[in-house]
Amino acid sequence: MQQLGKELNGLITKAIQFNTKLDPFTTNELFLKWKNISNGEIDNINQFINIGIDIVKLQNRYSRSIKKSYSLLNEYIDKYQKDLENQTCINYLSLARSTHLNDQKSLQIIYDQIKVDSQVEFSLLKYCADLQCNDMQLVSQLIDHLHYKIDASLLNQYLYCLFVLFPHDQSSLLINLIKDMNVIELTPSNFVLLSELYQNKNFEIPEIWKIGNQDSSLQKTKQSHLQKEIQLFLNMVNLPYEQEKLIDDLYQIDFFLPQFNQILEVNGPQHYVYDLEQNNSKIFTGKHYYKQICLSALGYDVRNLCFLDFYKARGVTAKLIYLKSLLE
Repeated sequence: MQQLGKELNGLITKAIQFNTKLDPFTTNELFLKWKNISNGEIDNINQFINIGIDIVKLQNRYSRSIKKSYSLLNEYIDKYQKDLENQTCINYLSLARSTHLNDQKSLQIIYDQIKVDSQVEFSLLKYCADLQCNDMQLVSQLIDHLHYKIDASLLNQYLYCLFVLFPHDQSSLLINLIKDMNVIELTPSNFVLLSELYQNKNFEIPEIWKIGNQDSSLQKTKQSHLQKEIQLFLNMVNLPYEQEKLIDDLYQIDFFLPQFNQILEVNGPQHYVYDLEQNNSKIFTGKHYYKQICLSALGYDVRNLCFLDFYKARGVTAKLIYLKSLLE
């Protein structure tokens, strides 16, 4: 196992040094070597699990093989659950978030079996928000334990979790939280959503609030191949649009249609969670859903184009019909 760990670290270091990605053949070969270790006696369970996690992280999250690898890894998580250390569990949660694979069974195992501290609980709550976990019993338990332990450094992330997990019933949780804590600095998106919430509940917005650092979502992104295709179709129907528009210094969006005050978001695979139990790949990630509710709170009509639906439409005519129906 130590030899495999060295081999893995060497490949990762080389990939970083030359700014290259590991090819599928190499990562699959590594995974098979890791799997073969389990046929013998495993001297260090947590090292074994962490090596497996690191290998799966290297696999392309859109490839077919990753679901098989992830499922096998989960079998070992289940088998050795009583031996898992907290750091191993946090490493596993980071894998799930980076691959967008929603696996609530393993999530529950981690929560039930390990000694949970506040750091792990917050990681679990972020997992639930980022991957749109619908296990409300688990979410409620986490919030009950964390609600009054959250400090100022984590407050904005905690508010994000509450807005995503309780989109229609977060008013009492949030308003009581704001009253109980001396909230001063908010990210712009949290400020937008909390301001709307206060107005809807006829509360006066506290004067002490100020807007803190910009959200990380403001990072410039390159135009995807799918966005270029949609741009061609918008030109074909002669519909005025603004591309890569910055909305209220808050979010960069794909297309803005000023004639209808519409925002058209072109969503590739990275915007969706894959739910292993439901076999569903059309659930928004928490971050993308959060962006949607922020833009709606600002008064925009947000429309979402899903890559699966767009490519399902065969031929130019079918794609034009789909786009028009989406914008009607």
